[in-house]
Amino acid sequence: MPRKKGQAPESYLSGALQKKDFAHRTEEERQAMYKKSAETRRKNRMQKAELQQCMKTLLMLPVKNKKQREILDEYGFHDEELINKTLLMVALYRKGLSGDVQAIKEIIQMMEKLDMYEKEKVSVSTPLTINLIAQGETYYPSEAEEKEIWEAENQVYEDKEEENWNVEKDDGLEDDWGNEVYTP
Repeated sequence: MPRKKGQAPESYLSGALQKKDFAHRTEEERQAMYKKSAETRRKNRMQKAELQQCMKTLLMLPVKNKKQREILDEYGFHDEELINKTLLMVALYRKGLSGDVQAIKEIIQMMEKLDMYEKEKVSVSTPLTINLIAQGETYYPSEAEEKEIWEAENQVYEDKEEENWNVEKDDGLEDDWGNEVYTP
């Protein structure tokens, strides 16, 4: 039977969630739990990194089996290319040729990633939205500031010096670029 709005879940009512409930724990207990979980995450990351390094080492080892070396030779791989990594890719390719849909999907996904890296462009499929949240007091300009902003926007100047601030002065010097033309 579904819960009604505002009704607590059965796991909470039975007390199963109380061991994860931080609201009723002391600060020392919470800190100890945070440290323990951080240590567990660190150990998991280290194990994953070790496994990845082990797999990289295995993939870079040379192929020992004569039959497997012959298969790689058939596909045109020679000497330094006769490693487990190449053998694995050939096996995936052969599975795809046999009609294995999952292998075909994997090959397509690998090719798309390769194309993306070759183009050196990462396309964003969804537009980027930045939400700004105002904090603190709101700025309200004074009347003098408002007038100054309005004058700048409408190019109203009180004196001639301000009006001509962006006009180039003719000081009699001409830029001498010469009449040379580049002909390849």
